[in-house]
Amino acid sequence: MGDDFERSLGRPKAGLGDGDPDGDGPTDAERALADGERRFQSLVESVSDWIWEVDERGVYTYSSPKVLDLLGYAPEELVGRTPFDLMPPAEAERIGTVFGALAAARQPIVRLENVNLHKSGRPVVLETSGRPVFDDAGEFRGYRGVDRDVSERWQHEARHALAERVFQSTEDGILVVDEANRIVSVNAACERITGYSAKELVGQDPRLLTSKRQTREFYAALWSALLETGRWQGELWNRRKSGDFYVQRTSISTIPGPTPGAIWRVAVFSDVTRERAHAEEIEFQATHDPLTGLPNRRLVSVLLERALARAHHDGMQTAVLMLDLDGFKHVNDTYGHHWGDQLLIHAAARLSGCLRGADTFARLGGDEFLAVLDGDVGPEQARAVAHKLIAELQRSFTVEGAEVFVTASVGVAIAPRDGADAASVIAHADAAMYQAKAAGKNDCRFFTPSMHQAASERLRGESELRRAVAAGQFVLHYQPIVELSERRLVKAEALVRWQHPERGLLAPGQFIALAEETGLIVPLGAWVAQEAARQVDVWRERLPKGFRVSVNVSPAQFQRSDVGALFDAIAQRCGVGLEGLELEITEGTFLQDSGGSARDALRRLVERGGRVALDDFGTGYSSLSYLLHLPIHTIKIDRSFVLGAPTEPRSRALVEAILRLAESIGMEVVAEGIETEQHAAFLLGAGCPLGQGYLFSKPLAAADFERGYLSERVAAHRT
Repeated sequence: MGDDFERSLGRPKAGLGDGDPDGDGPTDAERALADGERRFQSLVESVSDWIWEVDERGVYTYSSPKVLDLLGYAPEELVGRTPFDLMPPAEAERIGTVFGALAAARQPIVRLENVNLHKSGRPVVLETSGRPVFDDAGEFRGYRGVDRDVSERWQHEARHALAERVFQSTEDGILVVDEANRIVSVNAACERITGYSAKELVGQDPRLLTSKRQTREFYAALWSALLETGRWQGELWNRRKSGDFYVQRTSISTIPGPTPGAIWRVAVFSDVTRERAHAEEIEFQATHDPLTGLPNRRLVSVLLERALARAHHDGMQTAVLMLDLDGFKHVNDTYGHHWGDQLLIHAAARLSGCLRGADTFARLGGDEFLAVLDGDVGPEQARAVAHKLIAELQRSFTVEGAEVFVTASVGVAIAPRDGADAASVIAHADAAMYQAKAAGKNDCRFFTPSMHQAASERLRGESELRRAVAAGQFVLHYQPIVELSERRLVKAEALVRWQHPERGLLAPGQFIALAEETGLIVPLGAWVAQEAARQVDVWRERLPKGFRVSVNVSPAQFQRSDVGALFDAIAQRCGVGLEGLELEITEGTFLQDSGGSARDALRRLVERGGRVALDDFGTGYSSLSYLLHLPIHTIKIDRSFVLGAPTEPRSRALVEAILRLAESIGMEVVAEGIETEQHAAFLLGAGCPLGQGYLFSKPLAAADFERGYLSERVAAHRT
């Protein structure tokens, strides 16, 4: 490295100057020379460029102090080294060849750009100029020259050249970002598509363009692909400067940056909004009823299959309601198809408004509708929804200025009990609906293959549950409750799971009702409370300040046992006290508390440091006297309101009213069932402080909860 340069310079014959060996002291000429050298040294040290000298071997014999600013080396560190020692290997080879040719010809060096390495390791581009030095005899003695830092200019020219090459390759929008994820260049098509000028975009983070319509998980997968393969292709929802959303088909590639080791990325994209809208229109027409705009049989079957898969995965139940309008044929035959169509449109709108945002309401054809109640929905909840739909149709409709009356017959099927796939569940709900019609209409019926089979299954379930309680086949999962503003973990809810030896992990909806009916809820509930307290004690030193684990206590536990005595015993046994626990109760606790024992037990618990949360607030009678006269600290807004709040005005109004009520009386509020960033953003904007739901985390086994949350004490990484 640099051998060509050294060979061309030749070996030294004498120094750069000879002194007078004789004489008793400095002559006038010598003093003048010394003064000149001092002035030269002062001048050298005052200029901003780096001045240097090398001998005929290419070894530094002098360096001005400016090298410390440019390359991080003190001048004395360079003496004895060559310029090539400061360069990357490939650059040293290239520059050595150039220097060698110039030195062989005794030619000056004119503005030769070369990459050097700062002492810290970062690259620095220098512009080198120098002239050969000869002694009095005309012998070549090396070079004297100057270097200046041209890194900024060099990078600018490299970026410009890169942009020009890329821009010429496509008519699509192009956006280039550097290793710091800052936009360094855009083309005219990018300006036209986004509405931003290049001046407004350059230097910004590309997130300026994001629409926030895609999840964090989507972007995590995008970055994972870029890091693993250097490329990503797909569709992105972005936002123009005007605020309009648009879809862009995007290809992102990784390219070398303008300096060694730098990595830049180029996004080439096209606006496919119209193309996407056309495709969506075609898809909508294929999957929706043209009259009512509701999902059709094809789409609801797909959505039901997904709901069944989720229910199976989470160990939950899904309810399907088949609804048929009683008397519709009479209206159609009497007033004509136009009236019938108008009645169907009005009925569809009214019935859809009775369901939650997460539910699906579809028209199968004629006057038949199907509702899929997503989530863990058991028979009683399904029955309540069915009666709500029936009651909604009992109000008259106005069609063409005339008053029209219809009723409805509803059939209900509960999966997986009544079928494992969409076709069988729909068929069973349809059979139940015809039973309702046969029984006199304007009512609902549940699908029942046979009474004997149902009784046998219940007896078998009770037997299995008793064995499970005795054998300890239950585990607790913990779902984080976070502070919405910071996504910080503040507490958790303990949720029981049955580790069934044959059916796997079962959710509470599959056995709690049976446990309450049989009285097994008492030993099961006692175990849940004891295990939660034990776990709090294990985690005590790692928990955030004020952290509590909430435990659900059913009305049946208050009726059948002394809950206050139970928790007193737990506090003494675990040593955790009640300050680490919070009891979650429902309004049913007080509806069945005619003697006031539940109220007394709660007051004793609060006196000992416990706290009480009112779960599913707003779904029962919601008597405000509970909040006034009972020791309740926390209100939990039911997920049915949360799911619809961002888009449904009535749900939104209810949530906001609950928040205002809680704030006015100094109660804490937790919103349940937060599944999307839209839910979280709405709740945070409405003033809700705390929340839980699948957006942050599903319920986790204790070990997973510990690894995922207690190691960092935050929940932000779960979003």
